[in-house]
Amino acid sequence: MAAGLPLQAAAQFSADSAESRVVLELYTAQGCAACPPADAMLAELAGREDVIALALHVDYWDYMGWTDTFGQASHTRRQTRYARRHGASTIYTPQVVINGTQIVEGFRTAEVMEALATHGAQPSLISLSLERRGAEDAGAEDAGGEAADRLHITLRLAEEPPSPLALAARAATNGTGLMGLLEGAPDAPPARLHLVRYVPQVSVDIHDGENAGRRGAFHNVVTEWTHIGDWDMVAPLEMSVAIEGSDPAVVILQEAGQGSILGAARLR
Repeated sequence: MAAGLPLQAAAQFSADSAESRVVLELYTAQGCAACPPADAMLAELAGREDVIALALHVDYWDYMGWTDTFGQASHTRRQTRYARRHGASTIYTPQVVINGTQIVEGFRTAEVMEALATHGAQPSLISLSLERRGAEDAGAEDAGGEAADRLHITLRLAEEPPSPLALAARAATNGTGLMGLLEGAPDAPPARLHLVRYVPQVSVDIHDGENAGRRGAFHNVVTEWTHIGDWDMVAPLEMSVAIEGSDPAVVILQEAGQGSILGAARLR
């Protein structure tokens, strides 16, 4: 555990920020012959500040003889939930999901880039800030009784919210209940807050399966995706969670039912 890390600058996601981030999820597998071009695309996106590009390795290619070293059944379940929400009967790799609402075949690079530009131009709804506090500042202990760093999270609606017309257009485009969430409708489900950790870069020698003999280079490989709380999108929310190690941390606010991603911020 990386106890006592120095205080890092807060990462901001706000309505008027040029750094508003689009979340891209790439569902991929080390044993998938069609995936290397998509993995290479994600490597290019990994360096962009306006995009949070995440590689979620699935486990359903393991039967081909190579067990993905980062494959998780939870990633397969998350991909399956997207398929069901969008009326698809199958899942596949490589597959890209952008901001929880647009699904693109992972090898269609031009289409992915166009989608990123479209989503990046949409009005921001949420102000989300992160601050990592070292053990001495946080004054907290982990389950083992050792001093633990804390990730402090602050959430509020954007100070200058988009116009009702823009919000209605976004809600219609996403096919979600954004208007109900923003208006605090009694029957509107809460938005869900997730903490994501990832490994920035790793190389793996693949000895079996469709990519046998290849040395794969993988970027922003998700190792942890944890639901850490809910928010009604009415009153501002402040919370903190224990955080270990030096891997980057991403906080994502997503509409309940694995709908639209409403906001995201990252600390590298």
